[in-house]
Formats: sequence, C-alpha cells, structure tokens
Amino acid sequence: WGSSDRFGRFRPLDPPTPGMSCHVVVIRHGERMDEADREQWRRIRTPLNMHDAPLTEEGWRQGTVVGRKLNGILEQSFGSTRPPLVVCSSPAARAMSTAAAMAEQLRAPSVTPVYALNCCAAAQTCGVTGEGICGRPSDEMMATWTAKLACWPPIGDPRRANELFRKRKGFVLAVTELAAEQPLGTVLVVVTHREGIWELCD
Repeated sequence: WGSSDRFGRFRPLDPPTPGMSCHVVVIRHGERMDEADREQWRRIRTPLNMHDAPLTEEGWRQGTVVGRKLNGILEQSFGSTRPPLVVCSSPAARAMSTAAAMAEQLRAPSVTPVYALNCCAAAQTCGVTGEGICGRPSDEMMATWTAKLACWPPIGDPRRANELFRKRKGFVLAVTELAAEQPLGTVLVVVTHREGIWELCD
C-alpha cells in the first residue's frame, strides 16, 4: 500500500509481490478555498457547491509539487520500464483539480472520478450524490488541465459508496476494491480527503 509514510515522505516502490495486484499511492487534495480565503468563498458559494469548495492557486501548486516528486520516485523505482499508471480522484472539485495538477507532472492522460473516493465529512453525512456535494467540473476549470476527464458521472455505485462509509474502515475497503480492478503491476494514484487519510493511518 502506498509509497509514503504518514508524514508524506516518499520512498522507492518495490515490485509487486505475489497476491499484490498493484501499488496504491494515496494523496490528500491541496489547499481549499473555504479554509484559505473565506471571503472569496462566501462570494462564489451557491446551494449547488456549498460542500464543494474549489482548490486555491496554492493548492494547484501543491498538487504540481507532489506530482513531480512522485514522478521522480517512479523513475527511480522503475527506470524505463515504468508500469501503467492510473489517476483516480474523489469527484469533489478540490480533489479533481489536485489530481489534474499531478497528472500533468506524471504524464497521465486522464483523471477518473470515483464516487467511493469522496469520503469527506459532508459526503459521509449527506451521501456522495447529496445536494452541493460535487458536480461535473466546469469547462473553465478543465481548460486549465492537460489531462482529460475520463468520464462523468463518476464510476461506481453511489449507493455502494454510501454503504461502505457506514462501515468501520469503509474507505479502506473502497480503495481495496478499486485496486483489485487494476491490471497487475499498475500504479494507482488516489486523490481523496483527510477523512480517508485518517482512516488509513488509524
């Protein structure tokens, strides 16, 4: 599981061992507007995005830095025989933008939104398709991405995602299921929320 410790220090990836389908790298989204600039957030907040604060410019920079670091780890670990790489994200705007910033550095062609990766407090309370939880990224937002949006709506069954979040270690189960769907040896990059990170570190 993963390529860094709980403090964000990266280490080289080992080849998959028997029974290990892929490497999973879990990243929390970058700085969000509602926590960094509440005045600006109040100006743009609507009922449709009230639980879906966007990424700040600093948050995009953070995603770029982490993507660059991870790209270096992949080159150090695999050299020219780099394995397939898949970037999946919570459908929340702040997570999708972080994933897009990372994908640019990783030369990943697309970002795939996944219902079960939206483990933020609002989604756990209101459901992953609840009002104001997340919406399709705007054309204006995606115009800044080099990676494409792989699909919309997000993949997965929202009812299954909500069911998982009612269980202890539900996020761990969700990521385990997603990893099991990947081809052997894939590097699966998951961009999600602090609630999921806390669960992994528990």
